[in-house]
Amino acid sequence: SDVPTIRRVKGMMATSKMMNGMERPMFMIHPSTAFTPRFGRKPPGVVMENIRMEREVSGDLWRVEVPWLEQHGTGVALRSLDITRRLNSGGEWYFFGAEGLYSHDQRAAQIRGLRGTLDEGGRVWNLESPSLHWVEDSGDFTFPQGLTLYDEEFLLVTPEASMDASGAVLLEKGGSIRWTKPLER
Repeated sequence: SDVPTIRRVKGMMATSKMMNGMERPMFMIHPSTAFTPRFGRKPPGVVMENIRMEREVSGDLWRVEVPWLEQHGTGVALRSLDITRRLNSGGEWYFFGAEGLYSHDQRAAQIRGLRGTLDEGGRVWNLESPSLHWVEDSGDFTFPQGLTLYDEEFLLVTPEASMDASGAVLLEKGGSIRWTKPLER
């Protein structure tokens, strides 16, 4: 069975001991040093691997999986994150980001290289954007570098957009829509 019975930390790696005696890594911590051309050496950060988090917000279950993150001061740098939102109404949202930053002070995140799907039960939309900005207080998503939203019937492209927690999209600077499925007569 995969039910953890004992959790312990050996050096810099936390493991879960399973009922069958096998130990699985929960996450690893590595000290790290980064170099920047402008400031030289940054103070070492803490690197964690294979992080999985779940959180319920207003009845929806959010799951985040991050294979790599590095904490520096009040910020966190992320690589390759997967986000799943299981809606209380039955739908699911899936997001994949190539990399991201989270600021503890601003309680906001930026994700670059975003792709995803919004599954509302009867219809699935695909989503792509070079950049997503999310602020925890409002729960709103903004796409300052544009948004492409499409399914089997249409393609929407806009240079800038925002989306509230319900999935309603606002096109701040207009956009174009193209129907890709012929009308039935």
